[in-house]
Amino acid sequence: MSRDCRQKWTDFAESMTVEARLRLCEAVMSTTGDFVCLLDPSARFIYANAAFVDRWGLSQVAGKSFFELDYPVDLGRRHEEEVEQVISTKEPLQGVVASASDAGQAHYFEYDVRPLLDNEERVEAVAIIGREITQERELRRRKATQERLLRTLKAAKLVVWEWDTDKEELITYPSAKDTEGAPFSEALDREWSEYAEVHPEDEAELRRKQKRALETGESYRHEYRLRHPEREEWRWLEDVGKAVEDEQGRRLVGVLRDVTASRRTKERLEGVSEESKRCFRMHEAIVSTTPDLAFVFSVDGRLLYANDATLAVSGRTWNEVVGKKLLNYGSDREASQEVDDDISRVVATKKPLRGERVYKGARGARVYEYIMSPVFDEDGEVEAVAGTARDVTEHRRAREKLEKAAEQKNRFLAVLSHELRNPLVPLRLGLHVLKGARSGGEKEERAYQTIERQIDQLTRLVDDLLDLTRISRNKLQLKKEELELNEVVEKSVEDHQALFSGHEVELVFESAEEEIFVDGDVSRIVQAVGNLLQNAVKFTDPGGVTQVWLESKPEDEEVEIHIRDDGVGIDPEEVCKLFRPFEQSDAARKNSSGGLGLGLALVKSVVEMHGGEVRAQSEGPGMGAEFVVRLPAKFGPKRGR
Repeated sequence: MSRDCRQKWTDFAESMTVEARLRLCEAVMSTTGDFVCLLDPSARFIYANAAFVDRWGLSQVAGKSFFELDYPVDLGRRHEEEVEQVISTKEPLQGVVASASDAGQAHYFEYDVRPLLDNEERVEAVAIIGREITQERELRRRKATQERLLRTLKAAKLVVWEWDTDKEELITYPSAKDTEGAPFSEALDREWSEYAEVHPEDEAELRRKQKRALETGESYRHEYRLRHPEREEWRWLEDVGKAVEDEQGRRLVGVLRDVTASRRTKERLEGVSEESKRCFRMHEAIVSTTPDLAFVFSVDGRLLYANDATLAVSGRTWNEVVGKKLLNYGSDREASQEVDDDISRVVATKKPLRGERVYKGARGARVYEYIMSPVFDEDGEVEAVAGTARDVTEHRRAREKLEKAAEQKNRFLAVLSHELRNPLVPLRLGLHVLKGARSGGEKEERAYQTIERQIDQLTRLVDDLLDLTRISRNKLQLKKEELELNEVVEKSVEDHQALFSGHEVELVFESAEEEIFVDGDVSRIVQAVGNLLQNAVKFTDPGGVTQVWLESKPEDEEVEIHIRDDGVGIDPEEVCKLFRPFEQSDAARKNSSGGLGLGLALVKSVVEMHGGEVRAQSEGPGMGAEFVVRLPAKFGPKRGR
């Protein structure tokens, strides 16, 4: 409305009496299709237009509340709350409600609730203005459904088509030119007479199926080649169609899908099928001749394949077992259930599974070592479980015999160690008695020192034997406490200074800069370090040097104890067997004081019981050797020098 027209309307309205204005408003409200009502601040009706009264079947609304009228209770309560809110905030609000008609059909309404203010900005009335939106809502729903269908067709690269046989006109939905990747978008958006060329070898069958569909009303499916009108390219299409008939007449409808890629893949697979069959025959020949059991199960535990060895163990033929679960043909019930459980575990974890199982078959109870692995499809899902099994019955019996022999050996060593240790006590006591009764002669002194040295050596050997048997039988107990490692190693070095001086070998120790704490058994750590020091002095010539130092590795929360000598060295090929019990290097065997070869084995066991590891390294004979003990550790502040 222009400014002039608006001014003329204002002037006209102001010239009217109040009664005339009300009659004018009533005339306007009675002709609108919107629902209009006025409420006072207590939510009682002041006015309701004809559309509102007729919709709810009301009469004589003035001065009444919603609950005094035949008005839906829930809706009336909602409107009263909205009136209170509008009066409180002086702000309009909107809403949508649903109401069922007498026939049970749902109707939807949208409405505004607005405050009417007087000259002092107080709410003197509240207006509710609404309209029915049922049809609009249904139209929006249909439009949304069509849009979802359109998106689905586009995503699937499908084209729905309709062929009006009377007009010879082809219509596509969605429009083929709007469907990215749809088959022959340029060709489909044109009349049937201009349809792109169907391959001569496919056209007759296509026309025959379409004609039969029109005559019988049956659906058809056909794959054919269509030539691109511009690129001179033949593409394979899958066409599924059906005849329909309604008030618009008889016509064909259907769906087109480009299947060129799948057809080409099929042709390639057919091209390699013979080669695949040849490879399969070769694999079958290999698997059939192996003494190991080979098998494939479906994910639900049905046998899909079994080689000759598997059939022989089961005592069944191929036809008796294929496609069945183990329990279905009288197999060992307990083992069969375990196999089903293993298959389920492999399917669930998608990881191989190894194990050992006793199976009672045609050859009696035998022990089998097996592995079962998942077979994945193109989507990465498990489609089968393949496996092999090997009869390890004889191997297991041999292993049990060896374990029994080892246990007998450990018991013998334990008994021997105790029996050897028993006479050492009186021998050492007798030695002390002789020491008090000596005359002081030189020969007597040398004899005494020889006896004492040999008793000490024998005591160490017996102690090593006892410790080794305790470790092998898991009977060695550690008394762990928090230890400051610099002090422990330094004390061990000091205890061995006399030994090194007697061999004219220099022993040098360098502690770490910071405090280093380990959780360990002090006597066992001293024993391990002592064994390594004794090993170093044993294989170092007079005039040599043995270095001992600690290296901190805070980033790994570990510490390393290094013991390096410049002695006879070690052949690199012998390093790997140094820590085995009773194993000795060539240098140790040539050394008259080589011992039993238990010292380094004990070092390895003690260090590993502390959660660490020990390693040896040497550049070869004559190049010296270095032993490194690595232990878990915590670090404190720097130490004073």
